[in-house]
Amino acid sequence: MSHRTRAFTLVEMALVLILFGVLLGTTLPRLLSDIKTDAAKKNKNSVAEAREEITGYVLANKKLPEAAIDGTRTVAPTQIKARIDASGQPIVYILPNVNATGGALWEDDICVFGDTGLSVTGPGGTTDNVAFVVASPGQNHALDLVVAPPMVPGVQGAARTVTMKAFGADSDANPGLEFDDIVEFVTLDYLQAKFDCSDYTPEPPGSPLSTLPMDDMTDTNLSFGSGASIVSSATAGGGMGNVLSVDGTASGAVTVLNSADYRLDEFTIMGWFKTRDATVGDYEPIISRQWDANANPHNHRNFWVVTWANNTDQSHFPGEAVFKASRNIGTAEPHFNVDTDAQTRVAAPRHHDANWHFFAVTMQDTVSPKDVNNPHRATVFVSENIAQDLHKTANAVTTNRLLNRGPALGPATGAGVYTMYIGKEDRTSRYFDGYIDEIVIYNYALTDDEIGSWYNATRGYY
Repeated sequence: MSHRTRAFTLVEMALVLILFGVLLGTTLPRLLSDIKTDAAKKNKNSVAEAREEITGYVLANKKLPEAAIDGTRTVAPTQIKARIDASGQPIVYILPNVNATGGALWEDDICVFGDTGLSVTGPGGTTDNVAFVVASPGQNHALDLVVAPPMVPGVQGAARTVTMKAFGADSDANPGLEFDDIVEFVTLDYLQAKFDCSDYTPEPPGSPLSTLPMDDMTDTNLSFGSGASIVSSATAGGGMGNVLSVDGTASGAVTVLNSADYRLDEFTIMGWFKTRDATVGDYEPIISRQWDANANPHNHRNFWVVTWANNTDQSHFPGEAVFKASRNIGTAEPHFNVDTDAQTRVAAPRHHDANWHFFAVTMQDTVSPKDVNNPHRATVFVSENIAQDLHKTANAVTTNRLLNRGPALGPATGAGVYTMYIGKEDRTSRYFDGYIDEIVIYNYALTDDEIGSWYNATRGYY
């Protein structure tokens, strides 16, 4: 008996194909969605790990790690392990640059900062004062975040906005693609809450001989004239705590007591100043020490730190900060000036401009063993503005000058002890009109890095 094998009819095959198509149509999207969701979850875990590692770095170091560079992007720093997402792409790391208070979050103590200038905008609204953003470019390997202004390698960021969209929405940065970046960010407020920043005050580097914070008129190191007063930082437009205000008259000067303590050979003087106006022609001494009324002014070691808005008579430059010292004993150089920005003339006041500026002057012996009669090197540092790095005067002749001998803060051996003043030159009619803060004096020359660290630690207050 023979049996015939029955084949599928066309109708049956059509029904099978229809059922298969229905099954595929209902399960494949779900399968692909699950695959995408799983990849997104892994990327999210990578980004969350990077966020936590960076936060941990801040808790250990009180500052953010500096970004690494990958092509046209700033990416996760080398100090953390979670630098690559689950898709094999470097995790993007976005920082503010020099911010509204001046300084960089990867250089300075985190307690110094007020507003980072970095914000994140997304479907839920805008978050300001963001300290950092980390992001995975997602499965499409294209950064869908809109960063304005854009990241620039070598520049860690800027006051900027980062815009994100809902996951799966059309990408504005990459038309035709979906937004699939995984984004995490941390605010400065969150990081500062991990520390007690409410009473934070930075400490000067090294071992100062004297610190004059100008916080109150009970300072036993100072004697205040009737035209001098202590005002709030709000009144002065900046300052660490309170600030010294001097009125541009003889009665506004402040006398530094215990002058014998300042008979120094090597030294550093640092501080902040702000003229009350930008009047061209003003010559305003910040701190000085001068001669006895009956002495030849060049017979003793005298010095002036001034900001000067007129250069017509003594080859100075408008608005510069000038360090001047005098000594005339034997073959010593009778008088010298160490001026800032001696290579560039400017038509308007540079430092004499009613804004806060940092200054530092150093005098350093260049010979061992040290002796006041050895050649000394004088250097001036000054800030153009708080948003810029500290400017070290660089002209080899007049600004980082090797002197025949060392004019110290004190008088020559056997001479009297002369008074040091803040806000005036003795025996002249030149006075400072404005604000002075945080004068720090050392009996040795600080290094460039030490001076820079103090500038970075304090400029957020100004």
